Amino acid sequence: LARRVVATILQHLPPQAYLPPDLVGYEPHTLQAKQLAELVAELSVEEPDVRALWLYGPGGLGKTTMATMLFNILNRSFQQAVMMELDLEGSTQEQLTSLLQKALEHLGLPSTGSRAELLQRLAEFTQRTKVLLFLDNVNYDSQLDGLLPAVFSNGSCIIITSRVSDLPVSHSYQALNRSMQLQRFMPATLNIDSARALFRSRHGLSEDVL
Repeated sequence: LARRVVATILQHLPPQAYLPPDLVGYEPHTLQAKQLAELVAELSVEEPDVRALWLYGPGGLGKTTMATMLFNILNRSFQQAVMMELDLEGSTQEQLTSLLQKALEHLGLPSTGSRAELLQRLAEFTQRTKVLLFLDNVNYDSQLDGLLPAVFSNGSCIIITSRVSDLPVSHSYQALNRSMQLQRFMPATLNIDSARALFRSRHGLSEDVL
């Protein structure tokens, strides 16, 4: 009984996406910190419409880091928060199905059925629930069309990271452009000091290097 109670409590706590302890580039004086603060301020305002933030740019720019920080800061303002991380090299139908199953399990919903059935089940949930949805590494039409529900409750927010600035052929992207407040944003590159610190942290180098 105690385990079930703890599991129930944990299920309803706001989720936190992982960030490394030695995070570089978000010191108070950096442009990244300023951009993050501006995005938090914009997305924290109560809006009746569904909003979508498309963070794009080349690999290594810091899109996932910025999106993860936004997710961790904002998720308490939503009834539910869900994160799905995609494969950089593309996703098979089986991988997309697995991501949908994990998302539904996180929400406490049945996770069996075809991919189309799972996506429909997720859409039925997002239609009635104010949700924060984070899709990381969306670079192909099939990924966005295979994971993004067709409808969302008022006040919901979608955060998407991508190496491309748009996916104009995607039906889901067209829907984002047509029926939601879609904002495209490219994070700033690290300044030279932050870039050096990041390189040292990733390669285990001391501060006297570079």
